[in-house]
Amino acid sequence: MDVSGDGGRVGQAIIREWLKYDQNGHSIVLISSMGKPTDRIAADVDKRPCTEVYDRLVSEFHYSAYHGFKSRVIWGIDYTSELGRELCLRRYVLKNRKISIETKNDFKSRIGYSPDLADSFVYAIEMARKNGLVFIGNDRAVPTNRFWAKEDRLVETTTEEYSTDDWGED
Repeated sequence: MDVSGDGGRVGQAIIREWLKYDQNGHSIVLISSMGKPTDRIAADVDKRPCTEVYDRLVSEFHYSAYHGFKSRVIWGIDYTSELGRELCLRRYVLKNRKISIETKNDFKSRIGYSPDLADSFVYAIEMARKNGLVFIGNDRAVPTNRFWAKEDRLVETTTEEYSTDDWGED
């Protein structure tokens, strides 16, 4: 849930109310695009921390989508769709040698509507990044620090190991 506008007060109230009826209310994840960029590495091709590459956190979030498309981990979004249009229409500039995304107010005044689909999309990418997804090279992403990312868990199988019957019956 985006809490950029109110600092999380509404999100915390929703979580408190949800917990009254469902024990899973704590699983609501609050996200904010306000503030400084993270200390993560900006990209596989740029080993500088994001604090040296982006002017603010929202710029980091939006530009990470670029790295997802460039690495071909994210694909299949038609540039003529509403989401593709919002992603393509957002402008970037260099400010003090840092990448800066156009503010939401500037976007709204220039285009006439809020880029809510693009914001939701880049927040989803950010949640994946927070859980270990990194974009590497031109064609792969690698989840890090997760049990399923360890190479020793990969098991090769051959067709002889499978039953000829899908249900395991002879």
